[in-house]
Amino acid sequence: MTEPNPVFKIDAACVKAGGDRGGAYLDAIGITDLARLNPAQYQKFAGLVVAAAFSKAMDGWIEGFSCNTSDEAPF
Repeated sequence: MTEPNPVFKIDAACVKAGGDRGGAYLDAIGITDLARLNPAQYQKFAGLVVAAAFSKAMDGWIEGFSCNTSDEAPF
């Protein structure tokens, strides 16, 4: 296979970032079996995974597609 589409690279980075952040939380609380999490722990876990993945997606789109992040007018 040739170089993957940049979007797939971003997707892979998002999955890794979310997994890393969620895994770090589980390690910190000493529970790695998701079935043992109480509702509050699961909600925090899921929120951390989604937030890390979303943050990585935004970084990837800005870096990978040269998004204009300037507050100045484009002209």
